[in-house]
Order: sequence, then C-alpha cells, then structure tokens
Amino acid sequence: MVTSRLLRTLSVFNRSARTWAPILSRNAPGPVAQRLSPTSRNIDASQTQKLSLVSWNIDAFSSRPVARAKLILSHILDGPKAPDIIFLQEVTPDVRGFLLDDARVRAALLVTDAEDQTSFEGVPFATMTLLSSARFASDLDSQKEGDGIEGVGRFMLG
Repeated sequence: MVTSRLLRTLSVFNRSARTWAPILSRNAPGPVAQRLSPTSRNIDASQTQKLSLVSWNIDAFSSRPVARAKLILSHILDGPKAPDIIFLQEVTPDVRGFLLDDARVRAALLVTDAEDQTSFEGVPFATMTLLSSARFASDLDSQKEGDGIEGVGRFMLG
C-alpha cells in the first residue's frame, strides 16, 4: 500500500506577538536544523547524537479527549527527560486548541498545524508532531515583523 506524503508547516510560539508563527525556511539551512554543540561537529554525529521520541494515541473517541490529552502531555513532559520528538495521533480540533494554548508547549516545542488547520478539515481527527526547540533550531527571533507564510519551512510526513 502506498501512502501519500503530507507537507506540514512547522511553527514556533512567538512570545512577543503572543501567537504561533511559521518557521521561515530562508532563515535556516533546512526546514529544521538539529543543534550540535561545537565539540560534536568534529565527531561523527550519527555515533554521538541520539533522538528520543514518543508516539501516543490521544483516542479521539474517548469520552473526554482534552482531559486525556492533558494527562498524556503531563506524563510526557514532566518525566525525567522530555523527548526530542512527540507524535500524537487522533488529535481532535479541541485537543489541538489545548496543545497550542499550553504554556509548556509554547515554551519548549515546535509544533505542526499551529498556523494551518487544513489537516483538521473534514475529518474528526488528525495527527500532530511536536519537536523540542532545545534540540532543533529555529530562527524565529531573526524574522522581521510582517513576514508572511509564503516560503515557510515544511517537512514531509509519510
């Protein structure tokens, strides 16, 4: 079975504007650049850099998906070490709203589907990806006010 690939916009929370903003690809070598320490640049990154990830089904049809999402997010983020990548399945529009409003998410994560609701149109749920902003680079602070969505960084899923 062949699945189609989806282009997803990656966004970061802009504290000064108090809104989610797309990451513009012209400000980074790629849509998302992994941060490496100065000493690790001289070492084979595949041997020293490990990614941690969590994948969790929110269960869109549970009786209280937002309450479930709050518990899941707390379990993931309040652990000894938050993962670099979080994949969430069966995210409803209400759960999406909760995630985008959560202070921990805004402070520490880059998020898909913050600016663009296309993935949620005409379906009861969709997926979301959250990336650690400490692990992955974003040049949002260097963007000029008024920059639009044109040319935003996108990445492939699928």
